[in-house]
Amino acid sequence: MENKEKPRTWEEIPPVTNRGLDEYAYHLNLDDVNLEGKKILDIGAGTRRFAREVEERGIRAEVFSLEPLFSLPKEKMHSKVKKIIEKYPVSLEVKGKTIAGVGDQMPFTNEAFDLCVSEYSLPMHASTQEQAKSFFEEISRITKVGGEIRLYPINRNQEGKTEQGRTCNQNGLDDFINEQIDKLVHSGKFNLIKSSTLVILKKQKD
Repeated sequence: MENKEKPRTWEEIPPVTNRGLDEYAYHLNLDDVNLEGKKILDIGAGTRRFAREVEERGIRAEVFSLEPLFSLPKEKMHSKVKKIIEKYPVSLEVKGKTIAGVGDQMPFTNEAFDLCVSEYSLPMHASTQEQAKSFFEEISRITKVGGEIRLYPINRNQEGKTEQGRTCNQNGLDDFINEQIDKLVHSGKFNLIKSSTLVILKKQKD
């Protein structure tokens, strides 16, 4: 996939985002081969642009969009987000695979997905360690054996800065998130394929 410009950094993206297929490809190291024939969960899907563009490009993948935004009535949505949704409507297929929910309480059966992706949607500084712990328990539960989890950015302190220019650690949440990833790997259930701002975890057989 061709990337015409470097995607925005995490500080520039609002909490509800309009991320597309090219941005996912850039940050999550994805291409058509990674997506083709997969059942995919997009955690923190924002306006569902990723699912829409996968469909528009003719990639044969089943994308489910998990986003708490859609629990709100339209009149309570932020005006900017509402305008994007109205300007770029999604198909009935994408609408039918939209779930209003959060990452620490996922309404899916065990081993439901071949690929789980989360871009700029990991537990944030306002989250608790308990929510972060539940997020990793849930995402590991719903990923199929042989399936992958792709998370970006895994450490906000690698990109984010405070006003004073110091790296931030989300009140220790980054360290806790890294501990959760280490636990999954050390349990033998997951193989860590790549680790930097992007983490790819592949689920192993028991």
